[in-house]
Amino acid sequence: MRAGPVRTALVVPTYQEAGNIERFLKEVRSVLPEMTVFVCDDNSPDGTGAIAERVAGELGGIEVVHRIAKEGLGAAYRHGFAHVLDAGYEVIIQMDVDFSHDPALLPAFEAAIVDGNDVAVGSRYVPGGATFLAQFPVSSDAITLPESAEPLNLQIEPEAAVVFDVAYDEDGAVVALRPTAIGAFNDCSIRRPGAKKISEKKNWGPASKGLAARMFEVTDLRGDGATANLRIASFLRRGGETSAYGQDSPVTGYSYYGDQLVDWIVERLAHQTGAPETPLEDVGALLRAAGSPGTVLVGIGATRYTPFGESTFLVDGDDSVVIVYDATVSSPEQVADAVRAGREHDLEAASVLSQRVGTA
Repeated sequence: MRAGPVRTALVVPTYQEAGNIERFLKEVRSVLPEMTVFVCDDNSPDGTGAIAERVAGELGGIEVVHRIAKEGLGAAYRHGFAHVLDAGYEVIIQMDVDFSHDPALLPAFEAAIVDGNDVAVGSRYVPGGATFLAQFPVSSDAITLPESAEPLNLQIEPEAAVVFDVAYDEDGAVVALRPTAIGAFNDCSIRRPGAKKISEKKNWGPASKGLAARMFEVTDLRGDGATANLRIASFLRRGGETSAYGQDSPVTGYSYYGDQLVDWIVERLAHQTGAPETPLEDVGALLRAAGSPGTVLVGIGATRYTPFGESTFLVDGDDSVVIVYDATVSSPEQVADAVRAGREHDLEAASVLSQRVGTA
């Protein structure tokens, strides 16, 4: 326990946050009225700095540092930290202003330091935590039906997923992705009416997604490269009957594929921002909060449903099967026959995901 009060400052870098900065500062002031806030704005063209100055005049205890140009997140933080240390503050808290970090949690962070800890870290993904992302969703052999008083329209969503190695710049932004593996993935969809974010619109929870334990090694996603002959198929087994769930399709048939797909993902990870009023997430901030992982898994799109798949929802006891396979080794008919016989894992040159549907 630290003796007496500590001087605490909140450092927030901003660029193009005109839609968030006023509400953010007012929420910070409502939970910690005495905390000093330093806004480091990189000359935002949308007037973020001017809005921050106006709010500072209204609320007090807010200082806005106007930097002359956008030099990156890391540089903004270094500038802010040096500024508050020179001013004699003992505790520094850093946050983003797009509400991917919740201002309501600020008192808990300050309390953790007052209680004697040197560092307090908040993460969106903490196993066993109470946040939405605290639940690890992937299983290679099971789908757990979420509890619901209403009928669930839960569907297999057959996809190919790619494992990428990630490269970041000095400010933590994604600059390159290198594919290392591709295989069967089940995004297992349940539409949630009224959900505000894309991440909240689908099935989520333990064993809510699926990833095959065995994947194909790749070094690129060129349409004429190692993935040229890969196809994706999916099936539902129920009561002794096996039915095609998604249309058997070439992996390279996605509307975005190859370099075009990789470049688009890099651009989204580096530049997509989120706001409370949009369905988008600040995916770059999520990666930073996860510790800038060196590897990411990306589902690259679902196949079209068959008429059966479009109208049939998962129930307890079903078997969901998604397969990415080499069409030079197995034909669509051979793949379907193997699934009907329950021998899909015997297929050669195939990434097989077979999940039993059950309740928690």
